[in-house]
Amino acid sequence: MAWQPLTPGIAAALPKAVRHWALIQTSVTAEIERVTGAPLSVALIRQEDAALSPDEQDLLMADTPDAETSDVGMPNPGTGPATIREVVLWAAGAPRVVARTVFTAPRLREDEALRTLGERSLAALLFAGPGVSPFTQRELTRIDSGLPALYGLITRHHAPAAPFYWARRTLFRLHDAPILCTEVFLPELLAATEVALPRGQAGVA
Repeated sequence: MAWQPLTPGIAAALPKAVRHWALIQTSVTAEIERVTGAPLSVALIRQEDAALSPDEQDLLMADTPDAETSDVGMPNPGTGPATIREVVLWAAGAPRVVARTVFTAPRLREDEALRTLGERSLAALLFAGPGVSPFTQRELTRIDSGLPALYGLITRHHAPAAPFYWARRTLFRLHDAPILCTEVFLPELLAATEVALPRGQAGVA
């Protein structure tokens, strides 16, 4: 299944638990804690320079104003150099989300808070204070072996492998530069959400 824009029609057809996470507008990490009733921890897989996938390149290029690409010596926003950050979010003894964040803008790659984020949630930066980072695009997909890079990332940190995993990706702007966040909602999170929703611990966003 290819990435699709998260339209109201697509959202309405999703399973209830998936729809909850697909539509949430606030911090996913805070909502995980609310749904599971447990504190969240971040396991850092890697944060390093690496190549983007072709679709990541396309999204970052499309969201970058001409002013960011016209200066002599300014790197192409889609081809890098790029920073890749991959983490697993844990709560109540189980993995809940596998996340991948990519960005190429020099102002982000040089940002001290991003460079030293470590095993802290990116939401602490995206949703800090009154100036919450806006997002310009949001898409949804089901990840399976047809997307080997992402599927391999998930299955290395979630066993046994599921036939597919629901995921969304959001193109935020942080410090007026594009940053792409992909969140894979693991079966353990969706199962906890199915239990929590009827109790009113989490509502459909």
